[in-house]
Amino acid sequence: MSQIKLKHSGGNSVIIAAPDSNPASDRTLKLPSDGDGTILTSNSSVGKILQVVSTTKTDTASHSVGVGSVSGDVITTSITPSSASNKILVICSIWVGTPDEGAYGTFYRGGSVITAATGDSNSNRQRVSVNSFVINDNRSTELNKTFLDSPSTTSSTTYSVRIGGSKDGTTTYYVNRPYQWADDNRRATGISTLTLMEIAT
Repeated sequence: MSQIKLKHSGGNSVIIAAPDSNPASDRTLKLPSDGDGTILTSNSSVGKILQVVSTTKTDTASHSVGVGSVSGDVITTSITPSSASNKILVICSIWVGTPDEGAYGTFYRGGSVITAATGDSNSNRQRVSVNSFVINDNRSTELNKTFLDSPSTTSSTTYSVRIGGSKDGTTTYYVNRPYQWADDNRRATGISTLTLMEIAT
């Protein structure tokens, strides 16, 4: 079997070897001409999903929210990163029953807003992570959002989602059910999920 042996000054070598079995045709490994780089191997963790944790909420809940405010935590999930340089991919899907107009959701980490996961500051307007409008008799919407966070820690970290809306006064929003809640087969209950993935960097 043909091979190329590159010897390090320390004495050990790296061997580039032909495959064990004869390939179906000639194969070419081309090096880039316009930049340096490092070849990643199967032992490299860069870009790998190291762990996944997820919470599924199946029960219904209600949250009374004042205009310009958000609820308490609707759903929470905790993760302990293995390296402070790794990223956390946050994925949420929250079913909200709203009286009218719609609802918004905001990502929190450790009880504080993840400002990088919200819109820019703009006068008196709310900074949120996701927003959805709805105009129908069912009066429910789903808040779906994905965000890649940099918690910069190896401690257990809790992520959560809180909801609010634009209706004047104090308004009750519902989770996992529509706002209109007649006991008939035109109404439904559902689930909400919050998933965290640690991505190696």
